[in-house]
Amino acid sequence: MVLESLVSDLLNRFIGDYVENLNKSQLKIGIWGGNVVLENLRVKENALSEFDVPFKVKAGQIGRLTLKIPWKNLYSDAVVATLDGLYLLVVPGATIKYDELKEDLYQQEAKQKELQRIEEAMQLAASRASQTGDLLFSLESVVYQEPHNVSKGNKKHKKVKKSLKKKLCNRNSEKPQDQKKDSFAEKLATQVIKNLQVKITSIHLRFEDDLSDPEHPLSVGVTLSELSLQTTDESWKSCILNEAAKISYKLGRLECLCAYWNVNSPIFYKGSWEDIVDQLQAGISSKDLEIPHYQYIFKPIFASAKMCINPTAELELKSPKLDLNLEVQNIDIQITRPQVRQTERRVRQTKRQTGERDKERDR
Repeated sequence: MVLESLVSDLLNRFIGDYVENLNKSQLKIGIWGGNVVLENLRVKENALSEFDVPFKVKAGQIGRLTLKIPWKNLYSDAVVATLDGLYLLVVPGATIKYDELKEDLYQQEAKQKELQRIEEAMQLAASRASQTGDLLFSLESVVYQEPHNVSKGNKKHKKVKKSLKKKLCNRNSEKPQDQKKDSFAEKLATQVIKNLQVKITSIHLRFEDDLSDPEHPLSVGVTLSELSLQTTDESWKSCILNEAAKISYKLGRLECLCAYWNVNSPIFYKGSWEDIVDQLQAGISSKDLEIPHYQYIFKPIFASAKMCINPTAELELKSPKLDLNLEVQNIDIQITRPQVRQTERRVRQTKRQTGERDKERDR
């Protein structure tokens, strides 16, 4: 129950704050059953607000997120996490029409989130204060020394000293149990990480701006076809490592990662939410398909990585803690004159706007 609650809280915290239609009760049921499936989650318009940037999400969707956790066989089965489809279109904040009701709702959510953060911080502080016994340790150096101005026969001083010693002894006797709990949790976490399998597919993050320079609208984006990580044996064949395995082997694969900067770009954000998501999905390059009208600054990159992880390397002093072998097929960087000119215009415009703001401050 503790592990299920922990996973539920983590997913609620890292996903619930950024999507609109997350069913938290359904999520909790899925986690307890060991099979979480979240589909077609809408990203909130203010998902970037905590980063203090002047941008908003015009349209965003998480296609399908699955998490398989074999609670009964964590030592013998793999935890599998997959993300299929993340589409995000970001625009300057001034592009989106102000919605008073929406803003009030977002502010209310922000206040609730801050109150929850304060409450959790207070609970954590109270928990630490009750466990550490900092006061006893701070008094130990004073009590365990005979004061110069107190006689040896002072019974009150000896009584306090004896009481504090007893409390400290009781606290020390509890340490082994706490250490056993930590040791069990650490072993369990290590075993889960050993056999963790991750697969991410179909990612498209795009920024559009036709306000700064209406005559030359731009779009900048990153797309990814697939990223995977799986556990293998020494021969780099997929397997499940048991608890006795000291060294874990991970095989990573990166397929078709690229970045583009489109000058005089078509603009997506003026269309409907559904059309935007469809266009983002269609704009992802793959091994067999490269989008013809995209002006790539990083052509599609393919790579693979082999990792050997030895958690006890510091004790053995025979092998490195992490041995990484990275193979990249090719890196093709291209920058065109129109892209350079547009960059120069953006720099000049930014300097001009900064100068105008400085003049207003001086006034």
